[in-house]
Amino acid sequence: MRRTCMALFLLLLPAGAAAQGAAAVTDPVAAELARVNATLKEMTALLTRQSDLQSLDLLMKRVQLSESQVAELERQLRTDESELRGLESERASNELRLSAIAAQLKRNNPGEQPAELEAMSAQASDALKRTRQRIAQLHQEIAALQAELAARQEDLRGWQALLDRRLSKQVG
Repeated sequence: MRRTCMALFLLLLPAGAAAQGAAAVTDPVAAELARVNATLKEMTALLTRQSDLQSLDLLMKRVQLSESQVAELERQLRTDESELRGLESERASNELRLSAIAAQLKRNNPGEQPAELEAMSAQASDALKRTRQRIAQLHQEIAALQAELAARQEDLRGWQALLDRRLSKQVG
């Protein structure tokens, strides 16, 4: 048995030596391939990181754009609401003026000519009509602005949530 094992060992020894020689020849190639593989993995990681940062930058710009749109809509809404308050005051003033003219027409003072009062009444009535039309128009504009503002605020919340998720993913 010992002779058999020894014979088998002697027979296999040259094959093992040849395999080691071939491994020694391909070892520098394998080492170079391993370095290339490591370099490619590093490049992939860097490019992925750069892409993630660019994506985050784009998301931040989108959030900023949405914030500026919301701010502009809020400013326009405040402007229109302020104009509406002024027109409501003007409407009340025109109604008061019209009722005063109507009262004067009823009293029919001899010193004032009814034609002059009727012209003043027509002017006040026209002014009141224009004011009411502008008030109605402003109500529509304000309603549209409020709807647009609500939609933009919802968009902004969505962009902010997406940015928050992406930032937490980057940190985690």
